[in-house]
Amino acid sequence: MLPRTLLHCKPRCTGFIEVPDARSAQPKRGTQTILTWLKASGSYVKGELDAFKKALQSAPEPELSWDFLAIRRSLLRLWSVLKNEHSSPPRIAAAVFLGIVIGCSPFYGFHVILCLALAFLLRLNKLVVWLGCNVSLPIFAPFLTFASIQCGHLLVHGSWAEISVQLIRDTPALQWFGYWTLGFIPVGSLLGGAFAALVLLKLKPKGELK
Repeated sequence: MLPRTLLHCKPRCTGFIEVPDARSAQPKRGTQTILTWLKASGSYVKGELDAFKKALQSAPEPELSWDFLAIRRSLLRLWSVLKNEHSSPPRIAAAVFLGIVIGCSPFYGFHVILCLALAFLLRLNKLVVWLGCNVSLPIFAPFLTFASIQCGHLLVHGSWAEISVQLIRDTPALQWFGYWTLGFIPVGSLLGGAFAALVLLKLKPKGELK
């Protein structure tokens, strides 16, 4: 049996220094990937903003007979930049395609935000994307909605939806929204692809504002 003095003794330092595991000191690979992506995204956004600001500053000065607080002048310079940026036929066609796909989506109230954000990220003409999105005007919206719901129902169940008043009442609204959300992608892609092909055939090559 050990003496009582040894039982109450604190362990002494053995002279070895505990070194933390090098793997635990390094950030995880997933964290590094996210940080790298955020850094690259920030650089990309900054570059796009600087390019847009530079294009706005170098826009031609309009000749105006009257102006109020330089509002007309600023709007005309902005119009000049928006209508000429990324104006090569492939990019205009891509902008038309994207705008029509967004216009077919059920995310009403967010169409303009989606247009500006995606056009900015993909370096497309913002004005053309917004114009393409206007395919969702009230005169066309019911037909696009009906086609998207039918297409979504076909993808889920393999058959067209039999639309009736009783069926509309019995089916939850969220389910109809799900069909619409699923079906707008092929409907918008088909319609947008047709108009994008038409744009490529009709437009003549133009200088692109980068």
